[in-house]
Amino acid sequence: GLHPEAGGFRELFWSGIHWLGFRNVGMLLTLVPGYSQTYFAAGRQSAQSGPACAITVDDGVGKDFTHFEQLLDFLKSESVHATFFVIGNGHTTGDSGARLLRRAVQDGHEIGNHGLADAAMTTMSGEAFDLAVEDWERRIRAILPQWPVRQEDYKWFRAPKGLMNSKMAAVLERRGYQSALGDIYSDDWAINDAAFHANVLANVTSDGSVIILHAPDRPDRFQTLDILRTAIPLLQARGFRFARMTELFSTSAQEEPACSRCVV
Repeated sequence: GLHPEAGGFRELFWSGIHWLGFRNVGMLLTLVPGYSQTYFAAGRQSAQSGPACAITVDDGVGKDFTHFEQLLDFLKSESVHATFFVIGNGHTTGDSGARLLRRAVQDGHEIGNHGLADAAMTTMSGEAFDLAVEDWERRIRAILPQWPVRQEDYKWFRAPKGLMNSKMAAVLERRGYQSALGDIYSDDWAINDAAFHANVLANVTSDGSVIILHAPDRPDRFQTLDILRTAIPLLQARGFRFARMTELFSTSAQEEPACSRCVV
């Protein structure tokens, strides 16, 4: 069952949130301006395909190219496709970052917009945010001329720090984006305890869940690979398959059309 592995307030907090039901707690977010059109989890998948979840990785490519490539190597070895929410900064647009971004696409992963820096965008005016979204697209399309990389792919945006407002939501809607957060989250960037995070993933993930992890670009995030090494086999043992974000949301069973926007 779910329990803190090493203790500490943050682990107790996230254990409590997931015990209550992160999706239920997060329903309150739909009352906050800017979040009413944000996806948190998909509906149930079709009975034929079985349960599925999406692994998403924030803050790529990051400044540690070696560990990012190791993450790609591992996902490829497991035949798992993920969705990377990429920051359009110099780490991504430089030669090494661009090479890894192209490789991620070649390996079958999906790419989403995570802004230009690891900083909230809620203080921007609507015009400034619009320009930032456009700038991200310009930078990424210099590396990936066809983005979204598949014709059927959605244009995904995940707000840096998870912070949205109504101005941002209006810009995203006008530009054809889908805003996404997730329902499986445990502060992996702040709690250095791979066993705890793997335990959360393995025990709390449900059909249609969106898992949030972070790119292994600094020592306190190197655990991402260990988390996935432990959690993926456990989820597979529960019958889960791993889908790109677009696949997860486009194959949700039709009897739950509202699930994706009404819950975290």
